[in-house]
Amino acid sequence: MRILQVVHGFPPQECAGAELVTFSLSQALHARGHQVTVFTRIADAGAVEFSTREERMNGFSVVRMVNNHIRTSTALRFAYDNTFCDPPFLQLLDRFRPDVVHFQHLVHLSVSLVSLATSLGYPTVLSLHDFFFPCHRNHLIDAQNRLCPGPNRGERCVPCLEGFDTPEEIRRRCTYMEQALQEPDVVLSPSVFLAERMLSYFPLLRERVRIASLGVKAVPARARQYQPGVPLRILYVGFLFPPKGAHVLIEAVTGLSPGTFEVSLYGASSPMWQSYGEQVRATAQGLPVRFYGPYAHDQLPCILSSHDVLVMPGICEETFSIITREALVAGLPVIAARRGALPEAIQDGVNGLLFEAENAADLRYCLARLIAEPDFLEQLRSVDPPVKTVEKYAEEMETIYTEICTAPSRARFLQKHLREQYQRHAALSQTHERLRAEVSAFHIQSTTLQSERDCLNEEKLRTEGERDLALTTARELRNAVEIHESAIRERDARLSAIYASTTWKIYRCYTTFMDLFVRSPLGKLRRWLVK
Repeated sequence: MRILQVVHGFPPQECAGAELVTFSLSQALHARGHQVTVFTRIADAGAVEFSTREERMNGFSVVRMVNNHIRTSTALRFAYDNTFCDPPFLQLLDRFRPDVVHFQHLVHLSVSLVSLATSLGYPTVLSLHDFFFPCHRNHLIDAQNRLCPGPNRGERCVPCLEGFDTPEEIRRRCTYMEQALQEPDVVLSPSVFLAERMLSYFPLLRERVRIASLGVKAVPARARQYQPGVPLRILYVGFLFPPKGAHVLIEAVTGLSPGTFEVSLYGASSPMWQSYGEQVRATAQGLPVRFYGPYAHDQLPCILSSHDVLVMPGICEETFSIITREALVAGLPVIAARRGALPEAIQDGVNGLLFEAENAADLRYCLARLIAEPDFLEQLRSVDPPVKTVEKYAEEMETIYTEICTAPSRARFLQKHLREQYQRHAALSQTHERLRAEVSAFHIQSTTLQSERDCLNEEKLRTEGERDLALTTARELRNAVEIHESAIRERDARLSAIYASTTWKIYRCYTTFMDLFVRSPLGKLRRWLVK
């Protein structure tokens, strides 16, 4: 069987839960004689965006697509519906022609890949590993680091994602995810808790979802027994950010008696949560607490064997927790928050202890009990954990793959698919005819507009000619006015010079004298003589 696994990251670059599950499953399926290819994402600033590279790893192929989020960092939609991922994925489908496509996780890829595979008739399986589908932040922890009851059709996401995009786009995500979850043949949940929670958000999943706990690699059992008077070695494994609850553990151990415990914290930190990490380290000052940072997964057996108990203090709701099962296999009891899927693996007082989530005092009580009762600690670690092996998990997946690829079910699917394709073809044909009619109408309208534009161009040229003639006439008139005004100014200047001269003043005196003493008397004499 040709099996295509799709996951958002893959070893050795990415070694978190879903990535390691996909890696172990691919190895096991290859060992069972199947041809396996993995399609995954890689960050590489020096490579061409959305280019692919292929390599062989442990007998199977790994196709890594480069996605540095250069083109897709400006809108919320690209975080889940990234069409740039479609061409490389379609090329791989066309080349590999898988019998089944198993989508493990699609963050950093695109949920649209599921629709692409199903629309081409490929049997598809979708695994749920966290709350990626209902929550953009993956953990159902809001912006204030509080537990979120769910998206409520996207309404609760709007204030949480304020600033990422418009409210309409934020609500669209929830609708899009609901439609996408109806595409796969089977949706797998690793826990009863996650299945029930997803059904409460997306009721239409009820006919598709199945419970399939994940397989866990065998981890060598711890050899050392806990001795009274020796510090209890407490282990925390997880990212150093609020949802994982490292601060709850540190607060809990501050009340324990000095010399009775040691705490080791393993896990990567993020620049985004640098202030949180600094706060946790500051709180741990003066306590026997060590921060080891990230670790290689092959170091985990050594880490587990060096501790007495694993603490899972998360404030988020764990959907499965592989590290919990690995610790149980290694013989470490687990103290876990009574939240999410952890109670499905931890039986309180049998193979571990459960405490009230986010309650540091309750966690402190559990730790103090193990310190005070060494025999009880040994009793907890003596229980054989009911954990599924990777081989058993691969066998279960093989059964599911075969089931959805069988002739009767595939015939029904292909018949339904063909009917849908005919419907789509008919709808597209109608749309094509409508568009052809619209194109024809647009062509006629375009011809009319072109004729009107030509007339307007002619009118424009005529108007421009008249405008140029009027401008020329105006310029000539302005020149004539300027010449006339210049002559008037010269005449005024000459008159002003004359009026200001002494000769003019004498002339004015002479004319005044003649008027008063000669012309006026003579006129009066002439009128007297006439009478």
